[in-house]
Amino acid sequence: MLVSTPQGMYLGVGSDHTDREMEQRSFPLSKQLGPKVMSRTVWPIEEVEDHWDDLVLEGWSGGRLYQQGRLADLLHYAAHPLDRMRTPGRDLVLFLGTLPVVGGKLDFSPDFSGALRDPRSSRSLSFSYRWAPQSP
Repeated sequence: MLVSTPQGMYLGVGSDHTDREMEQRSFPLSKQLGPKVMSRTVWPIEEVEDHWDDLVLEGWSGGRLYQQGRLADLLHYAAHPLDRMRTPGRDLVLFLGTLPVVGGKLDFSPDFSGALRDPRSSRSLSFSYRWAPQSP
């Protein structure tokens, strides 16, 4: 996910989970009901822009590897919308999308975690949550 603040542009990792039951009736409402979770720390874009495409995203559902791929699989650095995100005096967060599920089998476990790994510096960002949907 991209984070734009008056102090600069940052890269983090997070999830904009949907309420799966509500998704069958209203996708926009399912997005509003699901948690928006992000890493506690972010990286300045300048620290990763020269190797953005090689950063690795991983997600785990119920303790098993659920998604894995390079950031380039979502959005190549050259194609990202940084210029459009730079809005003086405003904070913006943009989730970049999602990776295909490993093995193609959806998992609806309430336990989900994710990470963004930088193979060049051996550092990573991560988040995790447990969610019990509460549809209206």
